[in-house]
Amino acid sequence: MRDRQVFDGNAKGWQAVQLLGARPRLSGKASYTVTCTGHEPGYDGVNPLPVDPPAKPIRAAVSVSATPSSYSGSCPAKVDFAATLQVSRVPARVAYQWIDSDTGEGAIQYASSAPVGRAAVLSRPR
Repeated sequence: MRDRQVFDGNAKGWQAVQLLGARPRLSGKASYTVTCTGHEPGYDGVNPLPVDPPAKPIRAAVSVSATPSSYSGSCPAKVDFAATLQVSRVPARVAYQWIDSDTGEGAIQYASSAPVGRAAVLSRPR
């Protein structure tokens, strides 16, 4: 799962991903700081688990990172967010949503894994 935000001015916050379902899970928060220098616009831009046998429920884990986690320079500035989803077996379908400190909860989305691997990186629609 991936997300990118563009900041037109100074910003500080975090992003996380919440897995939904019978056992909801929340990733750790990926913190970020953007410090703009020079001309600033006159507006605010809004802008591995063990394998489980088939009889057991699927377990899922997710982690999020921000790149760069800190920025200082001219704006607009981009911060990329990447979430890696892992499941205990495939095939699997997992409900999740992005959550960030600025806009709150995003839309519920679904990740489906093919039987070729137990980890996936997916994009966040804009």
